[in-house]
Amino acid sequence: MRSLKRHYCFRHWTKRALAFCLDFLGFFLTFPFRIFRKTLPSKPVKRILLIRLDHIGDVVMTRPAMRNLRRRFPQAQIDLLISKDIIPLFEGDPVIDTMIGMDPHWFSRKPGWRKILPETRRILSYLRKKKYDLGIDFRGDVRHIALMSLAGIPYRLGYGITGGGFLLSRECDYDFSRHQVFNNLKLLECLGVEQIPESVPFVYSARREKEFWDKFAAEIGWIPRPHILIHAGAGYPSKRWPAGSFAALIHKILEEKLGQVVLIGTLDEISLLPEIMPAAGRLVDLRGKTSLGDLPVLFDHTDVFIGNDSGPAHIAAAQGLDSIVIFSGTNDAGVWHPWNERLRLMTHPVPCAPCEARECPLGHHACVDPISVENVSTALREVLKNKGQNSSERK
Repeated sequence: MRSLKRHYCFRHWTKRALAFCLDFLGFFLTFPFRIFRKTLPSKPVKRILLIRLDHIGDVVMTRPAMRNLRRRFPQAQIDLLISKDIIPLFEGDPVIDTMIGMDPHWFSRKPGWRKILPETRRILSYLRKKKYDLGIDFRGDVRHIALMSLAGIPYRLGYGITGGGFLLSRECDYDFSRHQVFNNLKLLECLGVEQIPESVPFVYSARREKEFWDKFAAEIGWIPRPHILIHAGAGYPSKRWPAGSFAALIHKILEEKLGQVVLIGTLDEISLLPEIMPAAGRLVDLRGKTSLGDLPVLFDHTDVFIGNDSGPAHIAAAQGLDSIVIFSGTNDAGVWHPWNERLRLMTHPVPCAPCEARECPLGHHACVDPISVENVSTALREVLKNKGQNSSERK
């Protein structure tokens, strides 16, 4: 009966009630089968399916668990079901054998059910043919759990925080106060996987690096370091520091000659900072020009990342880049911050956080607007000073 007392992740009571009713009914309907169900594979695991259908940052924070799983099952075929647009990040990755891209899926921006249903059928058909021994859902989503069950995967591991735990071979306890990296690792504990929370950089091919420099070497034209990457975008408006603050920060960096500024972002994000003008080669605008797969290459040749809580912030952290991340009250920073020891979080506590809203429901954005340009620039100067001292010590 433990599963009936589970704490669900939904904020609204109606969704929690629906999840409870689903589990209550499912628990009793499947009880005869659960008596004989084995909670762990009894034979060697040859094929493993991992599911993390979500956004970039969520996938990045799953990678420490993926690496430790590979150490535990070095000979197994390990496949990953993710959003199709994230696949370029995994080119050349030694941990994952096959990336299965789904587009659209239920976390896509404005997906449309008419497109999701045939794509779900296609993915389900593919998974059934692969005959996986073990399936692991890192998000705890009832749709992922149902997908593993319908695909005929005999051993299914995951969290039941949105319902459907009765379909899992082994349901694990989810700690809502624990960082996502540790929750992902904890999920694999029953498989004898080591709990090593190391940051895992993306590995890119020599071809990818050559293609990057063939495109951008002349445009970037590196001047002496440091190179400061700035990303003003984020998935939701509620996560964005004001455009005026970013513009003021960039002008301050250029005026004080702290380094070369490199702007990154999508074509849609250009409108967030439309009036930034080049400054004698000390500002390079790559917004709308780089692909997702280019970012690890770029990050490995720069010094500092400054940006909002976003996918690029998590990639920068994974590459070991010194990062200054402006974190709004949308999510709990202690649970969702980019995983990197060289991280500086810029926050402004408010009683309404975390709200998990796409836009500020109160209209004041008091969790991020008060973070001053001076505070961020001071953090940048401290990072650059520490990097200079470390460089001198190595010499």
